[in-house]
Amino acid sequence: MEDRHGAVRLEPFAHQVGGHACMLRYDDTSVCKPLINREKHFYQIMPQELRAFTPQFRGVVEVLIEKDNEGYTCMTAFPQAAPSSSSLSNRRCSASKSRSVPNLMPGSSSPSSGGDTAQSDSDSDSEESCFKPSASSSIRRRRVPSSPETGGSSNGRSPWCVRLHRELLAKMQNQAHTFIVLENLAARFQLPCILDLKMGTRQHGDDASDEKRRSQIRKCESTTSSQLGTRLCGMKVYKADTGRYVCLDKYYGRGLDKEGVVECLRAFLHNGRRLCKELIRPILRSLQQLRQVIQQQNTFRFYSSSLLIMYEGVDDLQPQECAHHDNEQTSSEGCATCARVDVRMIDFAHVTHQGFRGDHTVHAGPDAGYLLGLSNLVLLFEQLLQQCSD
Repeated sequence: MEDRHGAVRLEPFAHQVGGHACMLRYDDTSVCKPLINREKHFYQIMPQELRAFTPQFRGVVEVLIEKDNEGYTCMTAFPQAAPSSSSLSNRRCSASKSRSVPNLMPGSSSPSSGGDTAQSDSDSDSEESCFKPSASSSIRRRRVPSSPETGGSSNGRSPWCVRLHRELLAKMQNQAHTFIVLENLAARFQLPCILDLKMGTRQHGDDASDEKRRSQIRKCESTTSSQLGTRLCGMKVYKADTGRYVCLDKYYGRGLDKEGVVECLRAFLHNGRRLCKELIRPILRSLQQLRQVIQQQNTFRFYSSSLLIMYEGVDDLQPQECAHHDNEQTSSEGCATCARVDVRMIDFAHVTHQGFRGDHTVHAGPDAGYLLGLSNLVLLFEQLLQQCSD
């Protein structure tokens, strides 16, 4: 049955691994999240060279909580007019306006594939956002759970996704909220494995209150953010030996030291049967390319932004290195192993640069904190690759 006025029934993102705001599935290739004006504006004007490392912006929708014909609570999106910015001319929304998607309420056991999600929201808040979050503390050495069942699920839906969906239903009540629609980065994967990393040595925006500033500084100082320029915000990895996902959340990530982060990187690439070492070089290549791009972004600051590292959990390929990594003249296009990997920046609620929306504070040079995080990730993955070769 066709929804009225092009309305689309929304469902939670099965693969959301972190953040404070619930991400919702719009259609097979699109997701939506609560509108923050600063983030929307950045998507519309961002430099061309960054677009290969970010999700496509696909427009804006109004979201309402409604009762369906059977009395179940559901969220419904009503598309607004397409964005008018010329920078969006090649970014057409591929969503079918009449498609009705059944809502996955917490407790449902319906299996899900990569088309169900892949983005996480920032774990910071903004005065422009429709929603509000929380806080936490100090550094402890933690180990990755040895049992694949720990924090795991067989249907692919992360516990964090279920938690945030409940919270969103409670917060929205009967009010309409505006959401932005973005590319679903996990749509290309059958069994998405996702690592969400909070990037940079500073998380608060220039407009943060004194209380928020102090809270975020404490959080960075008590985690690997200050030392490494990155910290784990969420992770889910498919374990082929059990047929289940292992999930870790941002609270786990805040308790890690450098050695704990290294262990998480190794656990992220281990499918329960073997370490997928053939993925390390494609990941390194993407991180190095992104680092070159960020180095060119003078005055840009990506405060509280996250980086997603994703790969295909279906392990039906022979574990072999790609030819182009040994021969730089050979293109990586069409390489099956490289196609299993994707690296993207997300969450731009606190981004700033010279001339951005009349911001008064102008920073010099590129984002050193973000670059520190990228450089340390490159170093840690290189060390992991070296260990595999020994």
